[in-house]
Amino acid sequence: MNTESASVIKRRLQKTWFYFFNRFGHLSPVQEAVIPKVLEGKNLIVCSPTASGKTEAIVAPVVERLLKDDIGGLKVLYITPTRALANDLFIRLNEPLLNLGINLRVKTRDKPFFNSKDPPNFIITTPESFDSLLCRYSQAFNGLKFIIIDELHLLDCNYRGDQLRVLLERLRSKITQVNYYMMSATLKEPKETARRYCDNAEIIVVEGKREIFHEFLNISDISKGLSKLISILMSNREFKTLFFCNSRKETEFIGQQINKLIKDFGYGINVYIHHGSLSRRQRLAAEQAIREEKAVFCVATSTLELGIDIGDIDAVVLVHPPPNVSSLLQRIGRGNRRRNYIKAYGLYSDESELNIFNIMFTHARKGEIEYSQYVPSLSAVVQQIFSIMYERGKVRQSFLIHLLHILCDAEKLKRILLHLLGYLEFNNDYIYPSMKLLDLADKGFIHSNIPNEKDMQVIDTATDLYIGNIVIEPIKGTRFVLAGRSWEIKRCLGRKIFVKEIKEFDFVASFGRRRSEGKFINLVPRELL
Repeated sequence: MNTESASVIKRRLQKTWFYFFNRFGHLSPVQEAVIPKVLEGKNLIVCSPTASGKTEAIVAPVVERLLKDDIGGLKVLYITPTRALANDLFIRLNEPLLNLGINLRVKTRDKPFFNSKDPPNFIITTPESFDSLLCRYSQAFNGLKFIIIDELHLLDCNYRGDQLRVLLERLRSKITQVNYYMMSATLKEPKETARRYCDNAEIIVVEGKREIFHEFLNISDISKGLSKLISILMSNREFKTLFFCNSRKETEFIGQQINKLIKDFGYGINVYIHHGSLSRRQRLAAEQAIREEKAVFCVATSTLELGIDIGDIDAVVLVHPPPNVSSLLQRIGRGNRRRNYIKAYGLYSDESELNIFNIMFTHARKGEIEYSQYVPSLSAVVQQIFSIMYERGKVRQSFLIHLLHILCDAEKLKRILLHLLGYLEFNNDYIYPSMKLLDLADKGFIHSNIPNEKDMQVIDTATDLYIGNIVIEPIKGTRFVLAGRSWEIKRCLGRKIFVKEIKEFDFVASFGRRRSEGKFINLVPRELL
C-alpha cells in the first residue's frame, strides 16, 4: 500500500482511525482493499486469512458512517457462529466503541438480557439468539443499517446457515436500506455463497499465505507419542501450544494424558480444556489463560478454530486429521499469528491417517480447499415455520410460501405444514400456532435447531459452581473426567449431578454424538427426506 492511499483512508476515517488503527500505524492489505468499499456503501463478502484484520476493516468504516447520522437505537447486527467468538469480539471492540459513544452488547444464551426500550447501538449475537430477538422484539430492528456475518463458512451449507437465510428474509420484509458484510478465511465459491445471504455483494479476496512448517508424529502408543511430542515442544521452546481434537471426548482424554505427562516431567505448564459442553466460566478461563500466560497448553475442539484473539501461539498440534482442508487451515492459522510462518504438528495413529495428513497439507500449501455442495435444510424449514408463527400469531399460507421459497418449493411446504398438524391450526387461508407450539416457544425451545443431547449438568459440591455437561447415567459413585479434572458423583437431582473432585482416574465421560442435521428434522415427512 502506498503512503498516499494510506493517508487518504486515514483522512476518511476521521473519527475512528485513532481508536482502531493508531496503535498499528498502518493498514493491512485487506484493510486497504475493504475500507474504501465500506465507506462507499457497497455490500461485501471478504475472504482473507486468519488474523489479517478483517474485523477492523469492516467495523471501523461502519462506525465512521454511523457517527455521521443519528446513532439512536439498534444500528449494527453482528452475527457470529459461537458464543466464544461473540465474547472475544466484545473484549476487542468494546473499548474503542465506548470511546466513540457507541453502546455495544452481546446477546447469547450465556448473556440473555436485552432491553427493548433502550436497545444497544451495536449488538453481537448468534443466529439462534437473533431468532429469539426477532420473534420478541422485532420493532427494535426498524432502524437497523448494517448486518455483519463473521466466519460464514461455519454457517453456510448447513441448517444454521439456512435458519439465518430465512431470518434475513424476514428482516428484509420489514426494512430495506441495509448493508451486508460477510467474512471468512476459507470459502471455495464466495460469489455463490454471498448470493444466498444478500444481493449485489462485491467479492474481495486478499491472499496472504504464510509458510507452513510441519512435523508428523505417530501416537499409536499414546503415552509414548505424547511424551515425544512434549519433549520436542520443550526443546523448541514452544511453551504456548494449542491442541485441536475432533471430539469433546477426545479433548478430555488428550488433556488428561498431557496433564499427567507434564506433571511427570516436572514442567511448569498449565493445561486447559476448551469445548462446547463446558460452562461459560470454564471456557472464558481457558481463553484468558492462553491470551495472558506465557507457558500454557490448551486442548480444544473446533470451538477455538475461529478468529478469537488468543495471542501469539508458538505451535498448533492436530490430534488426528481434521474433517477437511478448510478446518486444517483454520486450526493451523491460529499459530504464530504475528510471524510469517506457521508451525504445526500432526499426530496420527496409522498409515492411512498419515496419508491423509500429507494430502491435506499439500492442498493447504496451495490454498486449495474443498467445495461443499449446497442442499437446503428441511429441518430449518420446520424451525422457521415455528419461529414465524410465534412472531406473527397468524399468517396466510402464501406468506410462508413467499418467505420459505429459498429453502423449498410450495408443494413441499404444503406437505410439511399438513404434517405439523397439532403444532399448527388451520382456518380457511390462515394458519395459527397451537397452544402446544406456543408453550414450546414461551420456554425458548423453538429458536435453536441445534440437536439437544440428553446430558447432565455437573455441579461441583465444593464451590457450588456449574462445570459443564456430560452424557452419563446419574448413579452415585460413578467417576469421570470433565474440564481436565476427575470427579465422583455424590448425589443426583433431576438433570443435575453433584460431584466431588478426586485424584486422577482413567475414565472419560461420553458427550453424545453431534448430528449433522437440525433437531427439527424429526418433524419433516419421511417421504421428503
